[in-house]
This record gives sequence, structure tokens and C-alpha cells, in this order.
Amino acid sequence: MASSSTSSEVFQSVTTGQHDLTLFQQLPVLAIVVPLLFAALITIVHKRNFALIITQTVSFAVFIASLLLFFELQQKPEIIYYLGGWKSPYGISLHLDLLNGFVGLLVGLIAAVSSTFLPQLLQKEIPYSKFPLFCTAFLLCLAGLMGITYTGDAFNIFVFLEITSLSSYALIAMGRDRRALTASYQYLIMGTIGATFILIGIGFLYAMTGSLNIADIHLRLADKLDSNTVKTAFAFITVGIALKAAVFPLHLWLNNAYSFAPSVVSAFIAATSTKVSVYLFFRFFFTLFGYEQSFGNIELGWILIPLSILGIFFGTYKALYVTDVKSLLASSSVAQVGYMTLGIGLATQTSLAGSVVHLFNHGLMKGLLFLSIAGFLIHAKGSLLTQLSGLGKIYPLLGVGMTVGGLSLIGVPLTAGFTGKLLLLQATINQGHYLIVAFILLASVGALFYVWRFLQMIWFGEINEADQQAQQEWLRQDAFSWSGSPLNAFALISLIALIIANIAFGIFTTETVFIADQIAKALIGAPL
Repeated sequence: MASSSTSSEVFQSVTTGQHDLTLFQQLPVLAIVVPLLFAALITIVHKRNFALIITQTVSFAVFIASLLLFFELQQKPEIIYYLGGWKSPYGISLHLDLLNGFVGLLVGLIAAVSSTFLPQLLQKEIPYSKFPLFCTAFLLCLAGLMGITYTGDAFNIFVFLEITSLSSYALIAMGRDRRALTASYQYLIMGTIGATFILIGIGFLYAMTGSLNIADIHLRLADKLDSNTVKTAFAFITVGIALKAAVFPLHLWLNNAYSFAPSVVSAFIAATSTKVSVYLFFRFFFTLFGYEQSFGNIELGWILIPLSILGIFFGTYKALYVTDVKSLLASSSVAQVGYMTLGIGLATQTSLAGSVVHLFNHGLMKGLLFLSIAGFLIHAKGSLLTQLSGLGKIYPLLGVGMTVGGLSLIGVPLTAGFTGKLLLLQATINQGHYLIVAFILLASVGALFYVWRFLQMIWFGEINEADQQAQQEWLRQDAFSWSGSPLNAFALISLIALIIANIAFGIFTTETVFIADQIAKALIGAPL
């Protein structure tokens, strides 16, 4: 995100009077506003079928918008959209570059894919009367995530964080398990503390600079970096984002939130929420405070690297022993976030590229894994490993989804998870951190064991009588019908698309690595 628009493609506002904006030029703001507006409309109409159709349509529309913007950002260094015609830093702007275009694409993709599983969720986990409210919260969460990603205003990051968090609390609390309420409350407490820390940090920055625009704050901080107020702001923002991203040891909310939420909510949040929070590390440390301040004067790497290693160890170790597959994947997320923050802590071009690649690919693999579980849970009584016994033989496509996602989670070559880990290994070797190299390899071996646990159960476990009856009932139905079991046609296509993506991004890595390398160069080398 550059500090000046002289070399950028600027989307001027309608109110400037120079020319009217085309629909394409409105895409940055529409990706945020449209989910907000239709969330309100669903609440007013309050009809189940209407809520379902609108949620799926809006989710796919946001995905298409994010895809078009990402393609545009490969041709232009940045896109700036001025709300109300007020130029920065006096007005609010949306500021897109290749980094948040990449993250926005992930959010849009996962939202679209997750929305195709909503009919199954309606059948199994959400009471019919609550479904419109569920869809409202889903769209609010989507709007908040897109807002965090695209905004160029520090205060609006906090605003969109609150929209995302409040809707996430509601989504998690709608789980049928009574422990979902406790998980939501715990997430509320921890999330509120994190958001408060971020707000306090932004307040300190405003007191020092008189600005809330991220690029403008960076310029005004140039002669104030040694101020204790700025350093205090840095500390508050670091802790706040670390809590939101579930960085060890501030991850305690994550396990229950993923485990007891409705299955589609687990997939959506696991694949997007922590990734957007990790994106904030990039945005604040490199764009706002600057590379030299964050890793030169303050030496943030001395904090991030040890915490990342501990997170990798703790997440991997815990995943080896839990008996619930959703809890297992939640524990692994702590480890995977550790890989991302390790790349940030090393702060080299290669490590940052590895972190960006792993951020995107981990969203793909976690989305695939949790949505595969969502398919299993249509008939399974729960997500304990023993309750999924043999279901891969009954529903082979879901089993393939779990297998491909699991192999990607390990980092097996020719899967999406391999590329990011390889870049991180290369970065640690280049810096001579051979102990970290050994640790990453050891953690990958640990991942092999816990992934094998659930793959062995779903493929080689015994099929119980109830599951056999469910299979016979399914075979008597049209598996592609709208209400069919286990998947409707749209969910089936989405699952296949995610399986292909997890393999394709492991085979055809040139473009992804090139984009991540360009992002890394901009973060540490390009003028801000």
C-alpha cells in the first residue's frame, strides 16, 4: 500500500463531478456494502428460502468482485477508492494492493464455497426458525472480513473487526451443542480484549499524528518513531492482533470456537478469520510502522520467532492426542498460524513470500477439511474420530476431500501445503537457523501422525449398522437433488473445486510464488 496516489490507478468518486463511475470501478466498495445491505434485508423479510438464495448469491457476487479486483491489481500497483469524494487523508478510502487483493480473493472464495453447504446445515444443525438470522450473521461476517482487508483507514479496521467479531459470536452460539454458548462467550471475552488493545494503539497513533489513514500515518511517524507513545501503540497493536490471529499463547479461544460451532461456520471462520488477522500483521508492521521500525529499532522478530516455534510445537503436540476431529484441526491451526508468523518474524523476502503463500493455501486446505467434515456430519452423530469410523467407504468423495486436505496439511509435495513450508525452510536455511529447520521438519512428522489418525479411521474403521442404514437410504435418493443427502449438486461441485485447488496450487506453483515474491518485495523494499 503506497503512501501516494501519483503512480496508482485511482477510482474517483461520483461526487467529484468529473465523471461517473462504472460498475467495475465500484467493486471495492460494493464487495463490502452489498453484504451489509442484504444482511439487513434478510432480517426484514425473514423467510428461509429467501435468506438461503440471497446469501448464496451475494457470496458468489463478492467472490467474483474479489477475483476481478485481483486480476486488475496484477496490472496496476494499487487501487484507491475515495468514499464520498473526500481525498485521503481527510476522508475514508479503500486502498487495495496485491497483498490485500490476494487475501480478499481467499475470503471471497471460501465464502462462496461455504454458502453452497448451507442447505445441509439447515437440515442438520440450525433450526428453521433461526436460519434467516444465521444468514444475516454470515453476510455481516463476510462484509466485516472484506472491510478489514480492503480499508485504508486504521480506525475502520477496528470497526470492521467488531462487525466480524460480533457476527462470529452469534454464528458460533447457534451450534446445537450447549458448549457452543460457552465457546462463543469465551471468544467474546478474548476478542473484545484484542479489539480493545488494537483501538488503544490506534488512539495513541492518532494522538501523535492527527490522522487515521494508514499511508498518511506512516509518513507522519517518520520523525516520531523513537517516541514512547509510538512504541506503546506498537505494543498494544501487536498484542491485539496476536490475540485475534490466535498466536500462541493467545490462542485459547480458538479450539472451542472451531469445535462447537456449526460445521459450515467452522469451515468459514477457520479458513478466513485468522488469515485476515495475520494479514493485519503485514499491514501494520510493514505498511504503517515500516520495516525498519518493526524489525530494526524494535526487533519484533525476537518476539515472533520464539512464539511461533512454541505455537507450532503446542498445536502439533495437542493434535496428536485429541479425539475429536474438529478439535484436532483447530489445534493444527495454532501450529499453522505459527508457520505464518515465523515467516513474518524472519522478515526476509523469501520468508515473507512463504508466509503469504502459506496463508492463502492454508485457507484452501482448512476450508476443504472442515467442509468435508460438514458432509460427514449430515449422518454422523458427532465429530469424534470413532463416530466417523468407515465413513470414507460410504461417502468416498468426502473421504477424498479429507485425504487431500490432510496431505496438504502435512505439506506433502504436489499439494498446496508444500510450497509455503518449502519457502520457509529455504528462508531459515539462508539465515543459518538450522535448529528451526530441524524443528519444522519434526513438526511435519508430527502432522503426519495426527493426519494418519483421522484418515485411518475414516477409511479403515468399521462401519456401524446405523451408518450402513444411512448409506442405503441415501442410495434410494437422488444424491444431486437440492435436499438430497449427503451433498446437493452445488456443494458437490464446490467440494470438487477445493480438492482440485489443493492439488493445482501444489503442482502449478510458479504464478503463486511470483505473486507472493512481488508482495514480499513491496513490503520490505518498495517505497511506502
